[in-house]
Amino acid sequence: MLYLFLKYCYIGMLAWSCGIGIFEGLKRLFGLDKSSNLNPVLTIFLGIAGITCLTAYLSLFVKIGLIANMIVLGGGVLLLLNARKSLPTQFSKLKKAAQNLNLLQWSVFVVGLIYILFLSSQQSLSMDEGTYYAQSILWAESFPIVKGLSNVISKLGFNTHWHLTAALFNWSFVTGQESNQLNGFVYLLTLGFCLSALKGEFNKISNWMRLTLLVFLHYSPLHVFHIIAPNADIPVIFGTWILLSLLLEKIEENKLNVLDGRGILILFLLGFFVTIKLSSLPILLCALPFVWTFLKQGDWQKIVGTAIIFGVFLFPWMVRNVYLSGYLIYPFAGIDLFNVDWKVPLEQVQKEAKWIKDAAFLLAKTDHNNAVMTLPYWERLQIWFTDNLHLNDRLLVMGLMLSPILQMVSFAWKKSPFYQKKDYLILCGVLWGGIVFWLWNAPNPRFGYGFTIFAFLLSVVPFIALIKIPKRILLGLALLGILGFQTVTYWYYQKKMDWFLAKEWIVRSETNHSIFWMPKPYPPTNTTSVEDMLYVPQKCWDTALPCFAKRPRKFKKRGEQWEDGFKPLPSTNKKAND
Repeated sequence: MLYLFLKYCYIGMLAWSCGIGIFEGLKRLFGLDKSSNLNPVLTIFLGIAGITCLTAYLSLFVKIGLIANMIVLGGGVLLLLNARKSLPTQFSKLKKAAQNLNLLQWSVFVVGLIYILFLSSQQSLSMDEGTYYAQSILWAESFPIVKGLSNVISKLGFNTHWHLTAALFNWSFVTGQESNQLNGFVYLLTLGFCLSALKGEFNKISNWMRLTLLVFLHYSPLHVFHIIAPNADIPVIFGTWILLSLLLEKIEENKLNVLDGRGILILFLLGFFVTIKLSSLPILLCALPFVWTFLKQGDWQKIVGTAIIFGVFLFPWMVRNVYLSGYLIYPFAGIDLFNVDWKVPLEQVQKEAKWIKDAAFLLAKTDHNNAVMTLPYWERLQIWFTDNLHLNDRLLVMGLMLSPILQMVSFAWKKSPFYQKKDYLILCGVLWGGIVFWLWNAPNPRFGYGFTIFAFLLSVVPFIALIKIPKRILLGLALLGILGFQTVTYWYYQKKMDWFLAKEWIVRSETNHSIFWMPKPYPPTNTTSVEDMLYVPQKCWDTALPCFAKRPRKFKKRGEQWEDGFKPLPSTNKKAND
């Protein structure tokens, strides 16, 4: 816990320094007034996005270890020096933000800090982390980008820049232990963003939304499996809630189309989200109000600025895609532009694309895989809802069925705060665009939480706000919800741990130290040396490189060294070359 606390403090300070410098540069790029500003939490989020982008560029040339850390730290110092004229203002804002927190806000934050440090120090229950998260990070720590890495473990081609950020702050070169617990920091950022709701000023729907999001921030199914692991869904879900909340604030102020500091942050984070999770693609709809305004006004400076932001983020992401798999976007074989010797066989790409969709519909229910996936879409969706969803997700989907009606009532009812507000319909359109994309492509509940939970809350909160609930009762209910989720999370974690152990899906990790100092390491693995590589029968976790988990091996080295990359054996690449 102490180690994670120190790590999170360092990340926060570095990201804040980078965020200040990046924001000053963005203001010049878009021609914004120098007085435009962001609060400290949003500045840190901006900095994390910038650090992730820089790390992606570095991964093309160096391993993500000590040298990369020194470069990023040096970049943060340079950005801070470049923005030195604004430092007095930034320090003043930071001090004022801390002083303005009341006792309740400080109490919730401290409890949240202890809660997330303790939870993040536990052993990971994420099977995806055992399959490829930990290995992807270990490869990034050990070598610059390796060509054809997806031939070793196919899911290593799932290129997410979030794993590069986890590698950057892993610091195993100092501790000797892989430590990828990065999502707890994102939780703390989002907690800081939502804390303003505890002031008890519920004169705006955006304040109500922050209060409800403060409760759902502790949603147990997300925390048990995805907070401890460096799962890219967490920054996308929590970040989407923040972006949508900022759009809602701008709608209430009748400034949706105005590019202010919040608008710049939204555009910057959109590029960031796409490079850490491809399923976040619908979030790009948040850029439409701004881009449409730029085009209508013929403001080429802002159009070019937007293009530069997306270009800076997408360029290293696409290069990494090609290096890892041979495809511009993996695992989508429809965009096949490169004829390289490390290209993953076409049948494997198609298999992975099918796996994403099938796994999202079936949700680990393996008794009827083939039968279900051959059915028409609507029949598959019905089985997904009735048989495969857990009760909590089924209730959420049922709530979503009512949401369009409630949202239209909010627009048409004179007592509603969104009465005849066309910008509100734009926000609803963004939400439902994301929900439809999620349902049609890969309806795994966690892939859609950024849109589904926000859409449900936005549909019911305006009506709850009309009820004159005393502030004390309202805040009491929120605190009860937070503490309830935190308690359930610890209970549910232990229950799933016992279940996984009984199934022999994992073994307990072995540690010689208390979790109050260091988080628990990955579990040990049984390895067999096969042709100078390590074979494991189940999950690689942080097994020494190179590790593979499927036999027979269908790849070989491209050169003498591991960093030269891997290519498929000729017989397995026949279809890709036809």
